[in-house]
Amino acid sequence: MDLLLDGGREADAVAVCRQIYEQRAIHQDYLKLRNAAWQAGQWPDLSGWALNLLRDRAQADQRYVRELISVLVREDLLDEAWATAMANPGQVPESQWFQLIEVREKDHPADVIRPYQDLIEIGLEKASDKYRYPKAIKTIGRLRDSYHRAGDEAGFTAYLADLRQRHRRKTSFLTKLDKSLVRR
Repeated sequence: MDLLLDGGREADAVAVCRQIYEQRAIHQDYLKLRNAAWQAGQWPDLSGWALNLLRDRAQADQRYVRELISVLVREDLLDEAWATAMANPGQVPESQWFQLIEVREKDHPADVIRPYQDLIEIGLEKASDKYRYPKAIKTIGRLRDSYHRAGDEAGFTAYLADLRQRHRRKTSFLTKLDKSLVRR
């Protein structure tokens, strides 16, 4: 690809990138196509097609949802990325959720409450992760901040009481949680 671009064959580079992108439709290929098309002055004409291809793939096959979200975030289409994640929560990996939440929570703190709660639950159930309690407690702290920014401290208190009740047998977790809440 770089050889084609460096050799002044931008149109050929775009054609190769487009073919690869059509076959795989992953965000890395999207970025390569974007770069080649940008250098060739073709990106304004291809950008809509490239996004729609990935949107269509994600609609037909949920395995493409995470790829679509990555591209939407890269293109600063954050509301669409958030809506896509909320419509397909089981297809979004934990790291991508945290990335989306980080971008969303500043202006929409109430929106991130449910995803934070889901991430806490999923994390607490990962018996194979020896750091699950500290991770959950850190996320609970971020959740508390979101409740606070949303003006719903009572909601956090109710959530915490429910969490304690549901996980009452996890005494080690509850002890660590209590210690962390006292420090704040």
